[in-house]
Amino acid sequence: GPCNRTSKILGGTACCFVLVGVALLLVAGNVGAPEFDAEVEDKSDFTVEISDPDCGKYIYARATTDCLAVFEGLTMTDPEGDRFTAWEGFSPSCELATMPDSWEANQDPELRMITTLYPMYYLDWITGTYRIESSVAPLWVVDMCEAGPGFAKKLVSQFAFLFLGIALIITGLVASCLSCCAM
Repeated sequence: GPCNRTSKILGGTACCFVLVGVALLLVAGNVGAPEFDAEVEDKSDFTVEISDPDCGKYIYARATTDCLAVFEGLTMTDPEGDRFTAWEGFSPSCELATMPDSWEANQDPELRMITTLYPMYYLDWITGTYRIESSVAPLWVVDMCEAGPGFAKKLVSQFAFLFLGIALIITGLVASCLSCCAM
């Protein structure tokens, strides 16, 4: 039959739901990388404090450097004065790809992860001040406990927008079917 008032209202509502759903899907795709600051930037000899064995450090270098060469040029000294080099107390992260919209890719210069300093797994749970020296390239350091929550929040918000967008699109399609039935 002809369009009546109810079918027009349901049809308009359906269109609005679908449009808002599509907008939410676009927002979900553009949430972006988490925001946090490096505690060390562009240095070859420095110290970092680790007060919690569950919270280590991510160690980065410029993306254009040879990751394995930088890794093998690292020397670290733990709070007890013991020095260790690559492969003794930590392993490389060179195989990890840098995602296009990641924190690393959004830095100037663009960075790549070299390794992690993680007392819980590698260093017998020793907390305190670590000295890090790089004979190959300057480094950047990010605290795992600062970076982790930022990443988790972005991921949760991205899934929330994605879920809401899909739910609104489905609701809009159902309302569209109901508008046809209301004619």
